[in-house]
Amino acid sequence: MAQEPRASAQLLPGRSVDVRTRFDGTWAEGYRVCAERGGRYVVERCSDGFELPADFDLAELRPVSAADPSDAD
Repeated sequence: MAQEPRASAQLLPGRSVDVRTRFDGTWAEGYRVCAERGGRYVVERCSDGFELPADFDLAELRPVSAADPSDAD
């Protein structure tokens, strides 16, 4: 069963997140929040710092647990 986003009122810049893909709705790992703009989030790839060209709603982001080893930066 697919895991739903964890409830959060806000994601601060630097927070590692998974992003729900718009193609098939699966979760993609390896991203972090770099800014919040009007209730939407700007996200970048951790691997190269590339800022994605689209902003995301909170429902499209899933915070990575601090205990998750993929969150190590």
